[in-house]
Amino acid sequence: MNDIIQNRTLIENIINNNLYDEEIIAFLITSLQSNEVTLSEVASFGLVNAPEEFRDKIAQKITPLISSNNINLRNLVGDLIIKLGNASLNYLLIELQNSDPDVRKFSCDLIGQIGFLEDFNLVYTLLYDENENVVLSAIETLGCLEDKSIVSKFIELYNESEYTQSTIIESLGRIGGEEAEAFLLNKFNEIDDEFIRTLCIEALAQFGTSKELCEKLEVILINIKDSLKGNILKAYVAISQRNDFEINTSHEFKQIAHSLLNDDDDEIKLSALVALGNNYNEEDIRILTNLNYLTRLPIMLHVIYFNLFNYCNNDLIEKFFKEFFANILSLEGIIDTISHISYIWDDLDEYRKPFIIESVFKELFEINTSACNDVYDFFDSLDTESTSIALENLSRKGIVIQ
Repeated sequence: MNDIIQNRTLIENIINNNLYDEEIIAFLITSLQSNEVTLSEVASFGLVNAPEEFRDKIAQKITPLISSNNINLRNLVGDLIIKLGNASLNYLLIELQNSDPDVRKFSCDLIGQIGFLEDFNLVYTLLYDENENVVLSAIETLGCLEDKSIVSKFIELYNESEYTQSTIIESLGRIGGEEAEAFLLNKFNEIDDEFIRTLCIEALAQFGTSKELCEKLEVILINIKDSLKGNILKAYVAISQRNDFEINTSHEFKQIAHSLLNDDDDEIKLSALVALGNNYNEEDIRILTNLNYLTRLPIMLHVIYFNLFNYCNNDLIEKFFKEFFANILSLEGIIDTISHISYIWDDLDEYRKPFIIESVFKELFEINTSACNDVYDFFDSLDTESTSIALENLSRKGIVIQ
């Protein structure tokens, strides 16, 4: 035990004082293989922080350790290899030819996590490996490396082996490009398997960049009847937002968004909200004020408030609070709902702030006067000046908030 403590102290001293040389590196690699977890972890930290001139040597010595039967050592070495980055690549390529399929797979996984490789040929050979797990690792790694030259080979492999299909689709989602887009869209339209169709849509959402793809998704959304409508809308919104495309806010499209605001999937709910656009109409307000989960998903309440206060007219703001408060039964619920205004308050135009406060009090006064004091305390601490202006305006209209 004393030796272990001394070695840990020595390694900490090496790191703190940058006392690296060939002998120290050898000592750290030996310590890395210790059965004492804390010592091996400190040694790993010491190797990660070694000067650049030692990184290749470290990678050369530690990479073969991924074949160790010691799971903790293997995982520690794997993490260290990733942190060493490109210095490890040449030695990982050697391990791709290891006789043990687990080592081939692990090496391939690590290359994918490093995310860079100049020569893909050895990874290509693993697409024909006798071990299915190695093949899947190669597919995933080539996806992580975003190798567009492999797309046609992936499509060929997809048609040859069913077990590769889901991993190929996910990798095509990372690679992207016109060929991948056309394949994924065709697969979605051709097959009935809901799992594969969902993967295709998710992959398209990940890389889609063209307005043409959004237009195709719009057509699918309007015509599709099955349970994938929500996933398609989520993909459509993701692509549109990422590329600054204008979202279709036609009546027909808004009806689709309305129907998905109560989907079981929270991400689909949020996508449906975004699909309503910035400028709400009366039907939007009616539906939004009847959603009973908004305080559970505060991001949605923040989006609603931001759009309502920045893009909607005064009548709609008043209508929103009137209908919203009518659906909230408890004082706590009212306070909780109002408190979320603070998250977007600083992003609002100053001239709108008094009217917003005025609208809240006006509608609240008619429905639940007992909440007014707590709401006053909230707004007064948030923005004293705007609150004072709002109360003066209300007083002139005969509404006095005590």
